Amino acid sequence: MLAEPDKERIRAEEVFRQEVARSLKVPLSRVQKLFTFLNSSLGLWLLSAVFLSGFSAAYSHWRDHREAQIQRERMTEKLLIEIDHRNTAIDGIIDQKSVTFTQHNFAKGALTGVNEVTGKLGEVRDFYPVFPEYEHRTLYALVTELAGYEPDKGDDTSLKACREELLAIQKLFPSFRVIRPAGAEDSIWALSEDKRTEMRERWKRYRGLFAKRR
Repeated sequence: MLAEPDKERIRAEEVFRQEVARSLKVPLSRVQKLFTFLNSSLGLWLLSAVFLSGFSAAYSHWRDHREAQIQRERMTEKLLIEIDHRNTAIDGIIDQKSVTFTQHNFAKGALTGVNEVTGKLGEVRDFYPVFPEYEHRTLYALVTELAGYEPDKGDDTSLKACREELLAIQKLFPSFRVIRPAGAEDSIWALSEDKRTEMRERWKRYRGLFAKRR
């Protein structure tokens, strides 16, 4: 059994060691405390939850953006096919001095989306759109819709000019008149020389403006 002086010496040494340890201990900084917490079980779980939540949100945003982009590309392609179909239909009469009723009605349907209506036959359907959903849509409306999917194609000035030409051409179509029959079921139609010249010039301006937007 230790003598009392030895016990006192041991107690004094223990107190001394504790005081030295306290004097050498450096307090943790906020960064160190945070690092220590993040390396704990709770910290690791919290980091995983934040990462997964952020990744899920980022993926959802990317997926929605990609789906919207694909939809825009599909709609743009459909509109271009439909507009090209209609442009070609109208190209067929622009340089002609006279056209048959069938040619006139085909071009009119391409421009206005509406076929000729006669008292005897009702609606005479010579023009059909490529896509049924564009039936009864004007070329003006299709060009305007296309511009909405392609905001980086050309400027507002060129789009406005395209639409102005199309509206003017559309107003000229009722000026076609029957000039003579053509067989038992058809007839020949024509514009006056000044209106034919105006239509041809306006159509060529529209085609040039539309081509620049491509």
